[in-house]
Amino acid sequence: MNRYEMKTKNGHNFYDMSSMLQKAIRRGDYEHAGYAANELAERYRNYLWRRLLIISAEDCYGIITKEIIALKLADDDLMKSKGEKGDIFICKAI
Repeated sequence: MNRYEMKTKNGHNFYDMSSMLQKAIRRGDYEHAGYAANELAERYRNYLWRRLLIISAEDCYGIITKEIIALKLADDDLMKSKGEKGDIFICKAI
């Protein structure tokens, strides 16, 4: 394995999971979107939140993007206050 390859927690290609996330959300396929998000969340959490913001801004700007921002802030607060990852906020965003 090339040491510069970006892999998810189960060894999937980072770019494939990122693409899968966006396509699944756009198609309303929440099972695959959730799987891709779960793969990305452990190592690429900040990227995942940026990608969710981009998807919301491209596809349904307005109240949805504001909700994604609020969920991201809640996730950040949980990380700071308790040192826990709030995957529930990612689930709600998807």
